[in-house]
Formats: sequence, structure tokens, C-alpha cells
Amino acid sequence: MASENIKKYAFVISLDHNYILPVQALLNSIIKFNMTDYADIILLYKNIDPSIFVTDTFKPICIQSEIVPEDRYLQMHKFADKYDSLCLLDGDMMFLADVKRFFEIASCGFIIGCNDDTAFNRKNIKDANNNIIIKNVDFYGVLCNVPFFFNYKHTESIWQLFTKLYEKSKGICDYDLFNYALSLNPEITEKLITYPSVCFTGVHYTYLKYQTMFLFDLFRENMTENQGKDCVCEKDFVVTRDWMRVYSIHGKFFQLYWETAHERYMIPYYAHEHGTNKEKLKFFLEYCNKVTQRLHRIFAENVHNGDIPLLNIYNHLQESHQVQTENLKKYFVKK
Repeated sequence: MASENIKKYAFVISLDHNYILPVQALLNSIIKFNMTDYADIILLYKNIDPSIFVTDTFKPICIQSEIVPEDRYLQMHKFADKYDSLCLLDGDMMFLADVKRFFEIASCGFIIGCNDDTAFNRKNIKDANNNIIIKNVDFYGVLCNVPFFFNYKHTESIWQLFTKLYEKSKGICDYDLFNYALSLNPEITEKLITYPSVCFTGVHYTYLKYQTMFLFDLFRENMTENQGKDCVCEKDFVVTRDWMRVYSIHGKFFQLYWETAHERYMIPYYAHEHGTNKEKLKFFLEYCNKVTQRLHRIFAENVHNGDIPLLNIYNHLQESHQVQTENLKKYFVKK
């Protein structure tokens, strides 16, 4: 990581062979919104050949990893202090808008993330001898660990505590350890800016729920000011029904079952929240299917038409993901 090649900001992504396809789509979404103009891409990889993501115009910074995904926290001290701010990501995400403004805010010492929007009882953290290190805690609105925008200098104690907890604990999810490390540093959480999860992840199907469902195609063309020199809203601007801007989405679009997985949860949700009238339920489910199909179309475009070609990664994919690349072709818009 020569200093002359370092950009102001960086995205941090970890992956193994199971996440090659979604990471290709994620990287293509980053490139699509020209975010590689100002941000490096740091890939912490295990059991893959990272050169499959390299093109003539794109080259991520690749760091071999022993433990995915925990290494994205444990190796932070090796590179994070070189950047004004960074953004942690999961491999199964994709961007729907540019996020430069959040890097800029984080570079000033603030931290930006989104809520999980649910109440969880976190289990005791125990060491190898079953001694309780931290007692179970009731968190409400546990913070999603991705995307997480931060400046390393102002958050170093999070990563130090994460490392200590990781070394002492056994079999604890990195998501839980991250939230413990964050919550045990109140001087850091005082500078935490949180968004609703629907703006960044859509976890728990918030992007399909009536109050926060995604809306597409609101504008026929870009909205501009200053005689067309400054773009205020792009025509592919995505918002929720309560008018929150959507920047990214988190989901298993690389898995065949994800096309209909939402029905299991959304049918009883709408019946409980809005009544059991069959026509009303049919309307809601049809709209849920439209949103899901639209997101699959965006994923399909990132897979098949992105700057990192599918040909580069295809032979490295597991068979079910190869099948999904063929399935995704049906989402292309006929011109």
C-alpha cells in the first residue's frame, strides 16, 4: 500500500469463495457510481484468487486473510490510519447511490451507521473455560455493522476492544462483538449518527413494509440546479414511502431462494398489520414482488453488465451461483 496510491477514503470488504458473485456485484455498483474516483477498495480474502476482480481500469487492494469476516476488524490497525475515513461492508450488499457525503462527515470525527430496528437479547460472552466475560444485555436497535463509516483515529478503541473480546471469547458472532465493543465506548457513541436501516440495509424486509417500502421511477430525468450544472436528484433516485433516501441494500440476491423468500414473512405481516382482506393482501404482495424483482434486476445488471465482467469470475463460482447468473438474465429490460 504505497502512500502515493492511497486515496482519501476506502471501502473494506471481506470474502471467501462463497461470496465471489455478490462481491462482484457490489464492486460493480461502487464503480457504477464513480466512487472509485475517491475511494480505495480493500479486499480481505480467503481461499480465492483476488485477481479475478482486477480489470484494466480497476485494481483493489488485496490482503490475504485467515479468518473471514473477523479480520476486517482485527487487521484494521494495519491500514485504516492511512485514510481520512473508511466504510465497512458485507459482501452481499450493493449500492443504489453515491455515499461520498458520509465519508466526508466521518472524516470530521463522526460515525455513521444504521439501526437494526429490532430488539435483541444478546447472549453472555464466555471465554474458553465458560467464564462469563460480559453478561447478557438487552439491546434495542442494535447497530448494523455495515455500512459503518468512521475515522480510525476517533474509533481506535473499538477495534482494540473487539480484538480483546475476540481473543478471550469462543464462538461469538462478530456482529455481537462489534456491538459490544461499540457500546462499551460511550465517548465514541456520543458522536454516532444513525439512520433507519431501510436507508442502508433493508434488513427484516423494511423495504417491503407499507410505511417504508421502496419507491422507484419517481423522476423522468435528473433534477438539476445552477443551469443544469449541479445534479440534485438522479432520475434513478430511490426513496422509501416515508421519503427517506436509499443508499444501499443488503440481501441474498445471489441465491435462488431469495426471489420468493419474502412471501413467508410478508403475507402474515400484512395480514396482521392491515387486515386479512384477500384483495388487499393480493395488492400488497404484488407490490412486494415488484420491488423484489426490481432489486433483482439491479443485481443482474451489476453481474452481467458491470465493469468487472462475469467472465472473469464465472469459473470460480460454486455451481448454484453459476445457475443463478443464468436465472438473472430474465430480469433484463427488453429495449
